[in-house]
Amino acid sequence: MNQSLQTIIEKLVAQFGLQQYELAHTSFHKERIFTGEIQAKCSLEFFPHATKDQAEEDFNPPGTAAIEYNLTTEKIDNITFVDQTTFSTATLFPTQSVQEVAQWVEELTGLSYGQDFVATDTLDNGYQFKADFKGYEMSPSGLIEIEFTNDGQLLSFFNFDSAPLKLVNEATFTLTLEDVSSLIAQQIEFFNFPNEHTASFMPIYALNETYITNDGQKCIPFMAHEREMKMVHKVLKWDEALTGDIERHQIDLHSDIPLEEALNYQPVVEDLTVTEEEVAKITEITTDVLRTVCPDDTNKWELASIRKDQHFVEVYCKWIDQNEVFFNRKFVILLDYDEYRVLNYIDNGELYEIFDDFKRPEKAVVTHQEAVERLLPTLTLTPTYVYQRETGRFELCGLVDSNMAVDAVTGELLSLDEV
Repeated sequence: MNQSLQTIIEKLVAQFGLQQYELAHTSFHKERIFTGEIQAKCSLEFFPHATKDQAEEDFNPPGTAAIEYNLTTEKIDNITFVDQTTFSTATLFPTQSVQEVAQWVEELTGLSYGQDFVATDTLDNGYQFKADFKGYEMSPSGLIEIEFTNDGQLLSFFNFDSAPLKLVNEATFTLTLEDVSSLIAQQIEFFNFPNEHTASFMPIYALNETYITNDGQKCIPFMAHEREMKMVHKVLKWDEALTGDIERHQIDLHSDIPLEEALNYQPVVEDLTVTEEEVAKITEITTDVLRTVCPDDTNKWELASIRKDQHFVEVYCKWIDQNEVFFNRKFVILLDYDEYRVLNYIDNGELYEIFDDFKRPEKAVVTHQEAVERLLPTLTLTPTYVYQRETGRFELCGLVDSNMAVDAVTGELLSLDEV
């Protein structure tokens, strides 16, 4: 066995008390983290001696220790014991106090409790922590979860997107809702919402929750993957349909690499920029897909955005006139990186047969401006540090949110929990 890998295995066995286990499987892959950096990782599965004979194809025996070790950072990303069963000889949390668990997280991650992360919830047998900077939330939230047995033996550890807060650009929050009312108005949209209780579509106006930069100049999408999108907003049109079928392929979401490459891998920050030349090429391909799959829909689709995922290029199209349909129609195309070959496509129109018997929506009477005026008093503004790729830092923003909607027929304010 490779000496470097053997050293990692011996470290894990000692650290997690795996003396009653044997290594069953290893694999290596690359993974992009939220900063855009591609890192090398190693997945290891240790079978316990007591249950290894119960192993089945595609199923690990109870008590299996599944570990993801980050070769780039030389730290554990996560570990879980299958079926909440452990044969570990290590009792990591004898007192099971939050301070004890937090100190263990510090040792494992290099983060500082009270500075980089704080306790936010108590689980049945464990704790949840999140990133926190002087009382302000973070996005990504840097979630860390720990679970253990009644005797204090580890059952699981998950670390999602945590990062040292040296990446924070500290600032004073000065934003007010009044300052950015025009930006907020752009985030209030019309929807025909399918109400399962009444089996009908309800026309409403609601806010797309969003972050607004502390200078009040721009909106940042709430969902992290949407921040990587190149916005295009190009209407797609064609004069004639294309015949034939588009082959759809299963997408491989793993970037497996051999051992030697993994151990010698040098991390890189991937350039996610979509050039105008790429936009032109992808527009042509997207048009061909749509005039094959939806031949009668010329001038009805907009190429809304393009995003470079780790495994494919995602092309997002939306139906231009939502009033012509009873749900928000979307068409997503997945392309490979090398030749922009079509890997697959998803038309959410195929998923909405369950709404065939729903009552059609009443005609909307309330205008967008009236809906904005009704929703503005219900908005909240929460200071949040949001990671931005352009600066490579967490920048102070305000999260604009509301749990209310406006009935587009009556003008009544409705709780989103009740819609």
